Amino acid sequence: MHRLRILAVIIAAACAMRLCAGVPVYVEASAGALMPGGGRDFRRSALWSVRAGASVSDWCNLEAEFGEGRVNAASARGLWRPIGYEQFDPFVSLGAAGFGNSSWCAGPEFGIGFFWYLGDRLSLRADLRTAIVLDGAVGPVSSALVGIGWTF
Repeated sequence: MHRLRILAVIIAAACAMRLCAGVPVYVEASAGALMPGGGRDFRRSALWSVRAGASVSDWCNLEAEFGEGRVNAASARGLWRPIGYEQFDPFVSLGAAGFGNSSWCAGPEFGIGFFWYLGDRLSLRADLRTAIVLDGAVGPVSSALVGIGWTF
């Protein structure tokens, strides 16, 4: 039930951005791997995530994401898409991420990736990200995700 509430909130936020701001918004579902640097309850695990974002300009997106695995993850980031092609759109990202189950730690996050557009609305996405968690017992946390998205 907890997962459905998070998904509903993310989709509602995307719809509100679309209605209020009039900018293209997207929702995505991804799967991949979470690879923590070590310490505490953090172990390598599979990770699934849902995210919603908005294309605020031709070269910039803003998005929020929630992921679940052995360790839950939540993040917000900006994507800079310096060279968009017809189908292939690479990006770099910068934001903040938090990780945990009963106790959470957070830090800045950066990454790279790309969108592969299959049409006007459907896209595939792949990205690699690393968060520098400010809690010294955890170390850096990396993730590799692939997913599918819908723009409306």
